[in-house]
Amino acid sequence: MIAWGIDPGVYGAIGLLKTDSYGLCDASAALLPYHREPIDIGFRIIDMQKLHAGIGVLQARSSPDLVVMETPLQTMAKGGRMSASAKTLASTWFNFSRLYTALEESCDCPLLFITAREWKKWAGLGKEKGQSVQMMRDRFGHLISDVEMAGLKAQREGQAEALLIAQYGLTVYGDKL
Repeated sequence: MIAWGIDPGVYGAIGLLKTDSYGLCDASAALLPYHREPIDIGFRIIDMQKLHAGIGVLQARSSPDLVVMETPLQTMAKGGRMSASAKTLASTWFNFSRLYTALEESCDCPLLFITAREWKKWAGLGKEKGQSVQMMRDRFGHLISDVEMAGLKAQREGQAEALLIAQYGLTVYGDKL
């Protein structure tokens, strides 16, 4: 079974996990392709041409049986006030909608939406972002190296979270497909 996990955040990523009859056999992660320069709207947006090309490459390698994407729903309100800056919220929602469109056009498999709270509770993670990277190393370190996870700290966190989202999907929903 193959699952893609997607973290659509500012430093978002797609994680791919593959299992066979012996267990987990492949793991990889890639950053989402953004335009190099912010467009006139003031934040980074996903480059749709590169995203479609990247999805095509991933599908040629391992077409998914399941795609699990984190939804930004819970970032909207926290105690009756905004929990993130308006610019971050706009960027996250804008890119989420672009991702959704690309996946719906490209993938012929279930597309599930989960909240960060949902999968982090399942994984036993707190609010500290660094925990995701360490958990990814503990669970998938034999399949994916730190060289493959190069980049800024926030980029590594996005890749780690995408892999953990994919694992959540395989574990919680894999038997139901």
